[in-house]
Amino acid sequence: MEQLSSHMSFACKFIVLPAIVGLFGYEWISAAIDMGRVDWVEAGLWLLISAVFYATFGRLKRVRFDGTQLWVSNWRREIAIPVGDIIDVYQQKWLATSPVTLTFASRNGFGESVQYMPSFSFGMWGEDPEVTMLREIAAASSAASD
Repeated sequence: MEQLSSHMSFACKFIVLPAIVGLFGYEWISAAIDMGRVDWVEAGLWLLISAVFYATFGRLKRVRFDGTQLWVSNWRREIAIPVGDIIDVYQQKWLATSPVTLTFASRNGFGESVQYMPSFSFGMWGEDPEVTMLREIAAASSAASD
């Protein structure tokens, strides 16, 4: 079974995300206690940074491919999704992690879409090979079902 998502996904979701949000929160709370008042600009900045890191790392899943199905996991449970259910494959190249979003024809155990961080990236210069592969498989499945 081929692992499509990076092995760093777990660390980004469960170590980096809580550490960054926690450290910024700790600094903000410490500063508020030291000053004896709340700085709402810093509070807003903390919420903004937390939201950006959650959007980047919070939705990450582990994705594996066995030739006919995608095996998607949130590290607590794993579900199988037929590749024929893929209707869109989109890679966000403007983020450093270049996350890939898979959108499905119907809801599954993780909703209508899942996001994963690919294990290999060309950076800003092109799509990852697995994105092209998944698009081709989805197109072939869609053509076969029509």
